[in-house]
Amino acid sequence: MRLLPSMRQATHPQGERSKLPLRALFGGCIAIAATLLLGYAVAQANGSPSSRNANVAPNPLAAQHGKPDHQTPQGMPAIHVQAALVTSTGPHFTEADVVQYIATTPIPYAVRSAPAPQVVSVQFLTMQQLSGQLPQYNPASTGISANTLLCLVRVSGTFSADPPLGAKAAYAYGAYLLFDAHTGNLLSITFK
Repeated sequence: MRLLPSMRQATHPQGERSKLPLRALFGGCIAIAATLLLGYAVAQANGSPSSRNANVAPNPLAAQHGKPDHQTPQGMPAIHVQAALVTSTGPHFTEADVVQYIATTPIPYAVRSAPAPQVVSVQFLTMQQLSGQLPQYNPASTGISANTLLCLVRVSGTFSADPPLGAKAAYAYGAYLLFDAHTGNLLSITFK
């Protein structure tokens, strides 16, 4: 019996023919890999314990009031926390860490031909305190509990988003960067 070229059997180093055609073996491997990936995706979507990030903190007040457990926004990893400060209830990084981060990390939408953005101020405050200063930040709209410790950084610089085709570019000359004061994660950037 002669096999079609697509159904040739593999040959072992000793010269023996294997019992499975290579295509069937390869197809089986693909099916197993696809099944594993699908299982991983389902586990991630269902929030399995292995898919939860250590930087996401559950809201302890939600369980006390019989509401579903709400997690604060995780944000994007940014400022590295200091090991010596991790056990404190205060911020886990310093103002100097913030200044170094701004000096060494490009801020999105900063105009490259303009001078680099500069730190104007760094404030460690709770979400409640922040919403008193900047009403656009409030626990209801952000999902961040009122007692969460944050770091508000005001920077000066020139920022611009890509305008639609044919439109003139609009510029902003300052921005607010909001960090989680315990994880160092960047939560938002607002241009002013």
